[in-house]
Amino acid sequence: HDTKSSDFDAEEDDGQRDLRQLLDSVLGRLMGTKLSPEELAMAVRSFCRAGRLEDAFALCDNNELGLRALAALLAEAEGRCDAARAAQLWRRLAEGVVAEAPALRAACLHCAVSW
Repeated sequence: HDTKSSDFDAEEDDGQRDLRQLLDSVLGRLMGTKLSPEELAMAVRSFCRAGRLEDAFALCDNNELGLRALAALLAEAEGRCDAARAAQLWRRLAEGVVAEAPALRAACLHCAVSW
């Protein structure tokens, strides 16, 4: 291990720690806040991209889960092969589909049981 590589590793560790601290701070401020569907979707996507799926789900507990936030959670759950979460999200999507779209609702339920 040469010095340049060690310096890079130390900088990367510092950067990861700084990002984690920033996300922790943002999460703390958002947890008790009612977010608009657009704000929630943006926050959920950001936490999912940072690999913090649990935090993304936690933000949804106090907010109405819009389609964009649901899509971000579903993509992350499927990407992680988290069958339980993916099935839960597909069922939730099916519940939100109105009676005028029975084929779409059936497709969502099929995806839920496929996981």
